[in-house]
Amino acid sequence: MSLPKAARGQIAKFLKGAAASPYEGVTWEQNVGGVEGKFIFTFTGPAGTPYEGKKFDVNYDLTGGFPNRVPDITFKTKIWHCGVKEDDGTICVAALEPWVPTTGLAACVEHVSGLLNQNDAASMINTVACEEWKANEGAFNAKAKQWAAQYGK
Repeated sequence: MSLPKAARGQIAKFLKGAAASPYEGVTWEQNVGGVEGKFIFTFTGPAGTPYEGKKFDVNYDLTGGFPNRVPDITFKTKIWHCGVKEDDGTICVAALEPWVPTTGLAACVEHVSGLLNQNDAASMINTVACEEWKANEGAFNAKAKQWAAQYGK
């Protein structure tokens, strides 16, 4: 099944923008498994965070109605983070709402980069991680760093 023309246009716009101004610490594979609209983005954990230097794979699935709806974005690499569900890697996309078709793929990539840079109780999709972060940030950071070492590349 091929993507709608609007989705292809948004992908082309993203690729053109990324070629002109590359994302630091982000690479991707396009058309994963031969499926148009499926990507795996690899993010390098930012300096000064528990994820520093480790690589995290994130699935972006644009086949379910993009650009009219937010793509499905899930961490393939296990990560301890307030904004990422522990069991299936689903991310909190509240910051991308309200979604409009012109929001685009770049905003989704920047959103995940932002997640890796900081935790935010507003992105409380992993309530256990958020409770730990609010109660004892040091313990949270230690666990996040241990998970990054264990599961990150």
